[in-house]
Amino acid sequence: MMDTEKNILVAERESDTRKFIVSSLKKYDCEVICADSGRDALRIVEERLPDLIVSDTELEDVNGYDVCKWIKNEDSPYKDIPLVLVSDRTSLQDRLRGFLAGANKYICKPFSIEDFLDVTNLLITKKKQTNHNNWTLSDDSLLTDGLLRHA
Repeated sequence: MMDTEKNILVAERESDTRKFIVSSLKKYDCEVICADSGRDALRIVEERLPDLIVSDTELEDVNGYDVCKWIKNEDSPYKDIPLVLVSDRTSLQDRLRGFLAGANKYICKPFSIEDFLDVTNLLITKKKQTNHNNWTLSDDSLLTDGLLRHA
């Protein structure tokens, strides 16, 4: 189960995909904050300081790659927030562009919600570990003590 204090920003242009992600995350009692444009996502990051950001690459006004670059800039106070880019773009070049922008993970659409939840769980767990004395869990511990548990 995810800690109830965790909040996740979902910046997704497609309303069906956004609803799918949000409903899946809410099953684990986390707060989900939504944005449908890049400017909204950046504003929310500054106002709410989410524990995890999930961003579409093709947002209105400011694309997800640029949102990622802004957040992951070495001078940014938000650079340690884990960020997952989700995209219809599946080429190696697009994925590389995402990682060069600073994304922790690049997920191609369509994706399995189980894989998506595993990724978000892992990133939040790693962030939690970094924030608590820099100790780490083994992969086996993640299976039993992870923040998300599949029903």
